[in-house]
Amino acid sequence: MNKLISTGVCNFIKGQIAALRILIVFIPVVLAGCRSDPALSIINGSFSQWKDGRLTGWQVPLLAATTKVLLLNDTAVQFSQSIPGRSKMWQRISVLPERLYVIEGYIESYEGKDWNVGLWVEGKELLGYHILEKNAFDGSTQVKIKFQADRHYVDIKLGFQKFGPANAIFNNFTISESSGYIGLESDLTNQVKKIVSLAPFDSLNLHHNVLLLTAYINSLLITPLNKYYNFKGSAEERERYITHAQLLRDSLKQYYQVSMPTSYLQSYLALPIKETANAYCVKSSNSAHDILGEFGIMTRQIHFYNKEDIPIHQCFEYWNPYKESWIIVDPFYGISYVNSSNELIGFEELNAMIKQNRLTVNNIVHLDIQEFYFNLEELQSGWHRIKPGKSGSDRLTLF
Repeated sequence: MNKLISTGVCNFIKGQIAALRILIVFIPVVLAGCRSDPALSIINGSFSQWKDGRLTGWQVPLLAATTKVLLLNDTAVQFSQSIPGRSKMWQRISVLPERLYVIEGYIESYEGKDWNVGLWVEGKELLGYHILEKNAFDGSTQVKIKFQADRHYVDIKLGFQKFGPANAIFNNFTISESSGYIGLESDLTNQVKKIVSLAPFDSLNLHHNVLLLTAYINSLLITPLNKYYNFKGSAEERERYITHAQLLRDSLKQYYQVSMPTSYLQSYLALPIKETANAYCVKSSNSAHDILGEFGIMTRQIHFYNKEDIPIHQCFEYWNPYKESWIIVDPFYGISYVNSSNELIGFEELNAMIKQNRLTVNNIVHLDIQEFYFNLEELQSGWHRIKPGKSGSDRLTLF
């Protein structure tokens, strides 16, 4: 009898242990399925909530003698630095990695000398900024940043960039998730479609459309320059051509300054045509981020290093949701890369090839776009090490 009881107890215990093991495995799965998106909002983005004389939800620099925040009305706040500094008030917001977001608000006015005011978004690195310069400010101006999160939170900052006494009025800041589907419709994308014959953004045509948009960027930035260098007429006629081309670019620049005021592309179009060639790999890749992003296509930058570990080249990769993979496009050399199965590849696979010394000319695919130029020896000099940039464009801090 005791033996039967003992056996029954043992079997019961074994059964409970087995059930517990199943539960331990099952609970994380259930919790993962029940996990909800973080509440998406800027706390007190209207600047109307205060407690004990302090602005609710915002971290303000502790140097009380140098900064101050004043409530103006229910939706606006004045932020000032009274002695030289780079003061910013900020708050941390919960987001989801790889999602696209938009932060926007208004700067009503500001005063100061030799400094700028604006909005910054930081994740693991600086994800974007919109800075207003004094000579471009014309009253109540919207600042807006579209960015792709690179971790589960970002820090948003409002304030000043340069040294000097200054004050600004901020008004009604909000955050929202951007429509992330491929082929977004907007005034800008519709305007581009009038110039570029794009097919539907489906699984069959996405890559083709990306190449067409990349070619469009090259046509904006380097076609006038190439024509200038290859001009067959006299030196006087060549200079007349570049003057005329510059006038055309200036009108194009004005359009993009309005439609994409924080983009790299509009800043590159503002350059004299003869200066376009300098670091064109950077210009073309960052501009691809701007244009493709308008169509809801995510991009990341890739940096190539030579044997001295000096960065010498940059291109981009884009996310193809139909193939669930990243695909490299190099506007400068007009190429992509493929693996041994002739499949287009992204950073991870290219990086593995470089580390294993398997990358050869057979992995290069020439694209049907106007490259800046192609030099195999120069290209291969950057095959010693590659490094991924952050999601979106490699926006560099200005201070």
